[in-house]
Amino acid sequence: MKSKNYILILALLAVFSSCKKELIAPGSVITSTSNKSTIVPYSFDWELGDYMPAPAGTNILVPWASSANRSFPLIYTTDIKKTDGWELVYNTFDVNQFTQPAYFILYNKYRGLFRGYFYLTPGATIPSSNISHSLTQDVSNNPAPILSYSAKEVSNLSIKTPVTSTVQEFKTSSTGTWYAAEFEMAYDPAIVNKDANSTKMTWAVNSVNTTNIILNGTSKGAIKGTITQSAPSSNLLGSTIPGLMTFPVEGAIDSWDLPDVITKALKTGLTSGLGGVAKNVLNGIFGGSSETSQYANLTTSADIQMSGTATDVYQLQNPSLVIPGTLGQDNVSGYTPLYKDPLGIVALTSAPIVDLNVPTYGGDGDAPSETDWDSATVTLDPNSYQIIFNPSVINSSPTGATIQNLKQQIVSFKNYTSPLTVYHYGSYQTVDSPVPDSKTKEQIDNKTVIIDEIPANYLIPFRLHVDLFDPYSVGRSARTYSDDGLDNLRGKAMPSTVLRISFDVVPNNGAPKSTIIKAFNLILKNYN
Repeated sequence: MKSKNYILILALLAVFSSCKKELIAPGSVITSTSNKSTIVPYSFDWELGDYMPAPAGTNILVPWASSANRSFPLIYTTDIKKTDGWELVYNTFDVNQFTQPAYFILYNKYRGLFRGYFYLTPGATIPSSNISHSLTQDVSNNPAPILSYSAKEVSNLSIKTPVTSTVQEFKTSSTGTWYAAEFEMAYDPAIVNKDANSTKMTWAVNSVNTTNIILNGTSKGAIKGTITQSAPSSNLLGSTIPGLMTFPVEGAIDSWDLPDVITKALKTGLTSGLGGVAKNVLNGIFGGSSETSQYANLTTSADIQMSGTATDVYQLQNPSLVIPGTLGQDNVSGYTPLYKDPLGIVALTSAPIVDLNVPTYGGDGDAPSETDWDSATVTLDPNSYQIIFNPSVINSSPTGATIQNLKQQIVSFKNYTSPLTVYHYGSYQTVDSPVPDSKTKEQIDNKTVIIDEIPANYLIPFRLHVDLFDPYSVGRSARTYSDDGLDNLRGKAMPSTVLRISFDVVPNNGAPKSTIIKAFNLILKNYN
């Protein structure tokens, strides 16, 4: 009888032992069959407590604590609630040891926002006038298009963006200081089939020391907010790079001293976006915070150039990050993400495609006349793309959300109601007529644009102008028309015309809704 009980106890111990191996404690190390040591980040409740997890004797205030040294936008200290969709993804702080670089990253699943907090330990002062945060994706093997929405007012889905960088007005300090930045993530449906070990991104934080910033050709002296570019910070020095100015609050718009028409348009766009309406905006995220100060990410395009004799870049950190949702994310060397689902909210299955058609009324071999070009039509192929949403977020679960008020619109930057550009006595002439009052108009950046709903026949309002598609130089040779000259336009973005989508993300838990606005280039496929 005793032997039977002994055997039973051994069997129970074996079962208990096998079950115990599946329980992974935060901060523990998993040794996999492939000889990789995967570290599970220490999980902590960032909403509670005054100090970060650290060994006894090491006291580091949380970034939003009173008296904490903070060098990042104020909204990052209040908009942090779990009920509003924030999740802990990465963390190097631990009660057992202090690891450098010292950082943690939150992710908002209802807005697709990736926000990193980096702690610079006390030490020697590094000369700087600005702080740059860059996300760079490993593009050596099947890159994921998760950075397609960053640093662009209009996303060109035919081109993958491997890097995005933001520059802020803050400086380094000899005392311990927190720095932070956030990036919008694009949803990649294929991320679940991409290998975690070869699909990573790097978050670099640099101090950038420069004596001046030139914005749109005008010297501003210093950055007064956040500027984002599709380029690493080191490439900003001494060169002009298109980028975006980000305005989280109305007061930040005033601080830039922009032309009155742009300032007014941005303020209207901010107010409209927080009200759930897309107006004067091509790229933005509005709302979603239960705090009194509402979250906003409103952008406008700009050309930025840093200059000065004291220009330097000092790297503060450069950690490699496993992208959540990738295949084998729990079988990597180093830290595995705590949040396991794919990032991002929305994606288009592919770039929207349009066809340009020009009827010819002359004989064979004749070039299209002005009348022919005036009758040109552009047709959107509705089957060239689909709007898809991340099912790990958009679902009926208590922690999921629903999509409401989905809209698709065509934004035209060229007045297509104006007469056709024509050739008169050795020069091209275009007479721009006023936009008819019957048209819906908005002010985006420094341009008045026309907004159209997508019609049932998918014919997009468009009028050919010589500064868009130039039929006279590329399509005419000795009065003989040939479309060979237009081959270089195929596969490129349609000029002056983009697709804008907007929608509300409404959490099932009753948290405030978010309004997301995105714009996409239309790619010219065929010229008939």
